[in-house]
Amino acid sequence: MELVATVYGDDEDEKSFSETQGLLQANPDVKAIIAPTTVGIAAAARYLQGSDYKGQVMLTGLGTPNQMREFVKDGTVTEFACGTRRRWGSWPPTPVRRWPRASEPVRREFDGDEL
Repeated sequence: MELVATVYGDDEDEKSFSETQGLLQANPDVKAIIAPTTVGIAAAARYLQGSDYKGQVMLTGLGTPNQMREFVKDGTVTEFACGTRRRWGSWPPTPVRRWPRASEPVRREFDGDEL
C-alpha cells in the first residue's frame, strides 16, 4: 500500500467531507481511507455513501456505533474501531464488524483472547 496524501479535516464535519471529496478527485485510484477521528470517519462515510466511490474505497478509522450504524448497514463501511468514552481506556480499540443481537452478550476480543 502506498500513502498518496495526508489531509486534515480539523475535527470539523464539513471540512472533513470536503477534504474527502478533494482527496478522491485528486487521487481517483485511492483504495482505502483511514480516518483517525469520529468526526472524520462519519464525514468521509457520508461522502462515500452518495458517490460512485461507495464499494470501491475502503473506509476505516475510529467511530462510534450510533454514528456509524447507517454506514455499516448499507455497506459503505465494513469495519471500524469503536471509539466510545467507555472504551478509551483500552487498547487496541474494539473492531466492529456487525451489530450484536439483543439476545447475545457483547464480548470484546483481541486475537481470540477475552480482554
